[in-house]
Amino acid sequence: MQRFAATDRLVKVPVKGEIRLDRFLKWSNISATGGQSKILIMNGEIKVNGEVEKRRGKLLREGDIIQFKETEYFVFYPGGEC
Repeated sequence: MQRFAATDRLVKVPVKGEIRLDRFLKWSNISATGGQSKILIMNGEIKVNGEVEKRRGKLLREGDIIQFKETEYFVFYPGGEC
């Protein structure tokens, strides 16, 4: 697995297919609400594959790595090859 930043934790998050970034933040319990997701994204607190992402509609796919603070979240499809 490719690493983009030194973090304390890697959390694997199963999803059923492509998922929007704002929905992923709620699904993975990074945020409690869609409004909170929007604020985190717009403030530049979320990285996708090592780059700050400010589009809440960004589609995430298997293998993407989302970073928030010192934790990375690895997107995978259950039963997939990653």
